Amino acid sequence: MTRRLLATLRWRYLRWAAMAALVPALWACNSRKLAPPAATPRAVEKNVFVQSLNRDIDMVFMIDNSSSMGPMQQLLSTNMPAFMNLLKGLPGGLPNLRVGVVSSSMGAGKWADVPGCEPVPLKNDDGVFHHLGVNPPGCMTPTGSWIVADAGGNNFTGDISTVFSCIALIGDTGCGFEHQFRSVQAALERSFDDADPENGGFLRPDAYLAIIMLTNEDDCSVPPDSDLLDPRQSHVSDPLGGLQTGYRCNEFGHVCDDPANPGGAKVPPPHTVMGDTTLTGCESAEDRGRLVKVSDFVAFLKGLKTDPDNQIFVAALAGLPDKYVVELRPNIQTADGSRESQPGIKRSCDPGGGVFADPGVRIKQWTDSFGDHGIIRDICTGNFGAAMMQIADALSRVIGPQCVQGKIANKDDGTPDCQVALRRRTGSGMVEDAIPMCVGGNGTATNPCWQIVPGAQCAQELQVCYDAGCTTAGRPMDAGVNASVACAIAL
Repeated sequence: MTRRLLATLRWRYLRWAAMAALVPALWACNSRKLAPPAATPRAVEKNVFVQSLNRDIDMVFMIDNSSSMGPMQQLLSTNMPAFMNLLKGLPGGLPNLRVGVVSSSMGAGKWADVPGCEPVPLKNDDGVFHHLGVNPPGCMTPTGSWIVADAGGNNFTGDISTVFSCIALIGDTGCGFEHQFRSVQAALERSFDDADPENGGFLRPDAYLAIIMLTNEDDCSVPPDSDLLDPRQSHVSDPLGGLQTGYRCNEFGHVCDDPANPGGAKVPPPHTVMGDTTLTGCESAEDRGRLVKVSDFVAFLKGLKTDPDNQIFVAALAGLPDKYVVELRPNIQTADGSRESQPGIKRSCDPGGGVFADPGVRIKQWTDSFGDHGIIRDICTGNFGAAMMQIADALSRVIGPQCVQGKIANKDDGTPDCQVALRRRTGSGMVEDAIPMCVGGNGTATNPCWQIVPGAQCAQELQVCYDAGCTTAGRPMDAGVNASVACAIAL
């Protein structure tokens, strides 16, 4: 037998012996009951909840009052009960609401003689809350400039939906160059002045702020000293172009993909067109345009709250910007009485019944700036009922149960691997005080605790308990307290 053959046999023997020794070991391992593997945290989800204990909501409805909005105001008025009924169905019932209504009319920059935008009532409202408007006879209105419905009482009689439906009908004789952003900002700035006879004192520091817009045209907010809407320039040949079709707001407020240079820098919509021209990738011109910046409006709103990512909710019923077509409109009358063809924006939707819209490029950019706390719905879809319910549902999730997403990992003792703290504002800023997990759902007013339980609207709901049995979950004495929760999330 050769040396190589002996080595080969020896290797086979040793391999078989090792395998034979391994079999009992494997049997021994499988003879014991396997312990469940410990969950391995893969991420930590940090959520700062403004709990349902803070049930104060300051809600501003910006309602477009230009000449085409009558039918859509009526649809909003008709579908308001569905919106309010969803809020009434929240745990604890209807939140403590303040509801103000503001128009889209803010004049036309430095020009006081733009037709339809003169500084007279319902032409330049300057952010004043509407509480009378053009209500039909017998319409119930609040006793103040805005609706108050809270634990301290209401400033109206009857149902809140009926009252809102009255004050939402603000008419359609306002300025045709809608200043949705500037109007909301002016309304809220007025509220800082307690001496303001209409809006003073509206905002509450620790309340949620919800802003909902109903409009069928994009925002055309210009600074107060702007000359963009100069009515003396009314021909296409003028540097600013014709004014009558409203195209000036698009040309000097948007930038879109350049058809001649795909992938290059965005360019303004064309000054003139020969026929229908489809544009893509349109967005607010911001630094390159002459309208107020969307980012400045967003920054203003976020500056109103200490926790803006959680305390602000925005929504819009408007035209979606997906379809953006510049058309050539014939027989447009100019300021000197002559007529010519001028560019205009083709409607993004027109289902009939007096409902239509232009692409809301800047409106959508505004709602998108608030992430999960911003929502836009197509104003041309249905009768507003479904859209209003979707907006109300999104708002209710912001102010409703505190849902923890993902599979929460357990600690070795089987309890959820979470840390919860109560956040409160002091003179030097926000302070966090850690609180323990509840044992049997028991806490006290001075020693609150937390628990995670199955909820009506989510599988894992955070509750902060302030008494035995957690009967007042989420309702502490201080409405300025928020809760932060950090949980280890397992696969």
